Amino acid sequence: MRHDLNFTEIVHLTPELLITFQEDAKRALVGDGSCSLDNVAISCFASELCSCNRNPQSLELSSLMDFPIRLVAVRENVFVGCVAAGPLRDVPNSLLRRVGCKSSDLFVVSLCVASDARNGGIGRLLLDGVRRAAPSSDLYLTTRKMSDGSDTALDQFHRERLIRQHRFYTSEGFVEKVCPDQAFRLYVWEKSSQ
Repeated sequence: MRHDLNFTEIVHLTPELLITFQEDAKRALVGDGSCSLDNVAISCFASELCSCNRNPQSLELSSLMDFPIRLVAVRENVFVGCVAAGPLRDVPNSLLRRVGCKSSDLFVVSLCVASDARNGGIGRLLLDGVRRAAPSSDLYLTTRKMSDGSDTALDQFHRERLIRQHRFYTSEGFVEKVCPDQAFRLYVWEKSSQ
């Protein structure tokens, strides 16, 4: 389903909006918290979390409040997506420290578009919001790879989602880089190359 982007606002996530949108955001981020195929198909992160045996219930909109850039996409007062970003120096992830990033670079997390709002440009709007908030920064993000040899229906679904993510990120100017941690794919959007 395509949506008119003219009715979508990208706004800073405030404590008040967190309270308003936390239930809708939870459904978008992890669905009902299960690892069922129906749930991973509609949620942004259940397939990734389930494929590495992590509890999908662990991801909530409140986790974005720790980041200086935290945006939500809102259409007619309804949550339709989110993203957050923060300086790499503040990210407690040794993976990113090993790739030689500048301290002004940003790590992008939790890019999510609600299932009924996908394929309408909202992901692009959210990334553009991050770029506008930090116009001189390069952006880094990761996606979790699949372990070789896994072939459950969930693993197959996650592989297909990774292909779609790769296509989206590269269409947005991100380049996949060699990642020192074999469990992740690393993507970089360099301001200087745009």
